[in-house]
Amino acid sequence: MLSKAPLLRCLVPLSIGIIIADYATLPLWTVIAMLGVALLLLIVAEWWVAKSPVRAIRLSYLPTTVLIVVCALVGIFTAVLHSTVPISAEAISGKAITCRIEQISHRESSTELTATLLPREKQEEYGDSEAPTPSGSLQIFLDHRNFSLTEGDIIALSAQFHPISNLGNPEEFDYRTFMARRGCFLTASISEKSYHTVGHTDDFFSHSLHARRSLVNLVLNSSLSVEAKQLICTAVVGDASIIDDDTRATFSKAGIAHMLAISGLHTGIILALLSLILRPLDRLRLRPLRWVITIAAMATFLFVTGMSASAIRATIMAATAIAAVAWQRDGSGLNSLCLAAILILTFSPMSLFSVGFQLSFAAVAAILLLSGKINAISRRRTIIYSIVTWIAATLIANVGCAVISAHYFHTLPLLSIISNIIVLPILPFFVAVSLIAILALSLGVQFAELNVLLEWLTSFINGTADAAAQLPFAYIDNLYVSQPVVALYYLAFALAVAFVYHRKFATGIGFLATCATIMLWIAVETTLTPRQGFFILNNRHSTPLLSFSHGTGSLWCTDSQWSEADFSKSFSNLLARYRISGINIPSNHPSDSLTAASSAAVICRKRIVMASHTDMRYLRASKPVACDYLIITNRYYGNLADLLHTFSPKTVVLSGALFTDRRDRIAQELPLLPDSIAIHDIATQGAIVVTE
Repeated sequence: MLSKAPLLRCLVPLSIGIIIADYATLPLWTVIAMLGVALLLLIVAEWWVAKSPVRAIRLSYLPTTVLIVVCALVGIFTAVLHSTVPISAEAISGKAITCRIEQISHRESSTELTATLLPREKQEEYGDSEAPTPSGSLQIFLDHRNFSLTEGDIIALSAQFHPISNLGNPEEFDYRTFMARRGCFLTASISEKSYHTVGHTDDFFSHSLHARRSLVNLVLNSSLSVEAKQLICTAVVGDASIIDDDTRATFSKAGIAHMLAISGLHTGIILALLSLILRPLDRLRLRPLRWVITIAAMATFLFVTGMSASAIRATIMAATAIAAVAWQRDGSGLNSLCLAAILILTFSPMSLFSVGFQLSFAAVAAILLLSGKINAISRRRTIIYSIVTWIAATLIANVGCAVISAHYFHTLPLLSIISNIIVLPILPFFVAVSLIAILALSLGVQFAELNVLLEWLTSFINGTADAAAQLPFAYIDNLYVSQPVVALYYLAFALAVAFVYHRKFATGIGFLATCATIMLWIAVETTLTPRQGFFILNNRHSTPLLSFSHGTGSLWCTDSQWSEADFSKSFSNLLARYRISGINIPSNHPSDSLTAASSAAVICRKRIVMASHTDMRYLRASKPVACDYLIITNRYYGNLADLLHTFSPKTVVLSGALFTDRRDRIAQELPLLPDSIAIHDIATQGAIVVTE
């Protein structure tokens, strides 16, 4: 029996090869040599097997096995080819450099740039004859918001660069690896006077981002409400930075966050609208023209919405489906999905580690594998068949990507079927009306009726999301799912699919055994998770101390104001890992006391003093107060010696938020401390973790 997805045997080893290249450093020439040998073996294997019909039957696995090896090596080759050699901070710090802006993100009071350092010959074109030779990507933070910069601008600057590093907090997001996969290893913060624009160059992707920004500006400058502008820019134009975090969280809890990203759902809507509009061409016997116009329109939509991985996947699948109809071939959705993944990973191998890529392909693969097996309704009953297919597809998509969403975002919607049943029938109308409104805006026209309709649709969608998120048992929050559980989950899913297709007893037993392993793994993780303790965390603006006991946390932070929502968002991984569901932020802290003895807090049998204001240097005691940790925050401007007259610490903790001048002054005092006092610099050594 022929495979319905022959490209799957290429996609899987290709992905494995990319993962191998990400964790192992291999020279490019070595990979090329191995790939050449593997290709030669493939040619020899195909020739040798084809010489004899008997060999073709008995040894059919041999060329397939060599092909798998070739695909794995191709994955390694593409990953190595797209990798970037890290730039040394000393090579460019304090020197005049010229770089090209690749991506811009605006924050509340700053602007983040991702820029590519131009080669020396290119920098010399802009008048920099002493430019450094390295090339690569840089992360640059402007201490202000600059809306005049665009992708493709060439800027000249001079700054002190530092390697991108993690904060060292437990269970934190691996930001350093995330940026390294994007080829970015250095970061710097500069002021408005430290850079200037010297030119501009364009490429295909910058043109795409410019087109999307132009559409976003059209929408933002319209007379629509703020909520309508945000939803249109996010769900139709594809700019995810426009929508606020609260709305995004509400959609996630309601289980309809997928409508905020350009994906197959949106592409399907565009395809249906084009089919309806271009149907008269069939009567004129111009069906090939209809296909050409459809593909061109979908490619244009992909171009002006930023070319995200999910949108590229959906466009490739739609194009292959149209091609299958044009050439009168039976299309395979799963094979089209594999083709889209192979093309994306070939040109952007690090997309494999993108959350959007994983969610998009997992959901669509689940739908393609199971939707036809679950819906037993006859196609002749069109309406009932469509409704059941729609509900089944929603449930299957949630099953396919639920564990990935829980792993990254720690939220699992349980009643998403309700919100999807209500919202999804409205979405085609919202997309269609939004596209008409954007087209009118591009022509300099605004229709009040369209604005009213869009605002009503926005209010309906947002209201549904808010109501669904507030239903009892609508979602599970603060959920921790480890990587082994994710792997076991998809192993169980693969076994379930195999059982549905082949009904083999061994496959069913394997599925049940994998499910039992998942439950055992979660039980062991829960048992081994400490139930109480505290963390002295690293933050660039403050020194938060979080203590927890049996699921409840208490936050002690004297040098900055934290709300429970802000802290939960910044340390969501930590809270999920240690099952901390509630955080208490007391108004009074021990450090507010004016006596030495009462300024210490006892947590997990450890005495902790937080030097949170300069007046603490005047505290005195008849006998130095013994403590385990003396934390120097960025609000203490006195000398370390003054505190040691009052406190006798085992460990002096330097906050990660200390200003450079304060850190330099304290560094001069550290050699004078007794050998019995340990020094822990959170900025370089990471957080302190004490658990029981």
